Parts: sequence; C-alpha cells; structure tokens
Amino acid sequence: MDSGIGTDQDLQQVVTTGADGCVEITLTCTADVNTAQTVLTFYQAGVDVGTLVGTGSATAALTCNDAGELTYTTPLGSGVVDQVECTSI
Repeated sequence: MDSGIGTDQDLQQVVTTGADGCVEITLTCTADVNTAQTVLTFYQAGVDVGTLVGTGSATAALTCNDAGELTYTTPLGSGVVDQVECTSI
C-alpha cells in the first residue's frame, strides 16, 4: 500500500511462533533521521485499520487470532491486517 504521504522506509520483520503455534510478527519502521515522525499504517483490503506513530522509529506486534489471521491491537480494539506501510514525515 502506498498512501503517498511521507517517505517510504524499510520495514524490518521478526517472525516468532508461540507454543500454541500462533505466529507473531514484530515490525519496526525506522526513519532516515532519528527526530522524524515515523508512521506504521495497518490495512485490511485497502482500508486503514490502525496507525502507530513514533519519533525516529515505531515498533508494533501483529498476532494471530483464532482464525489464524494476523491482527493489530490498539486500545480501541483490533483488526485483521493484510498490508502494512512504513513511512516517515
């Protein structure tokens, strides 16, 4: 997904599997400049389902739900994620 906002950055992924067989992916987005606003945007079928903002970098975990789909959880709830965009502003 490319929202056209900011500068695309590399997205680092670390994949682990829990004892229950559930996959967890830890995502880290790092800006070229450590004082830049860094944004991870999460999408399902092209629809924005959540955003995480950091300064210099942002890190988030995607975990699987009971159906085996990757989800991103916020204080407002969680949503299935099929794409992630990493940008800096």
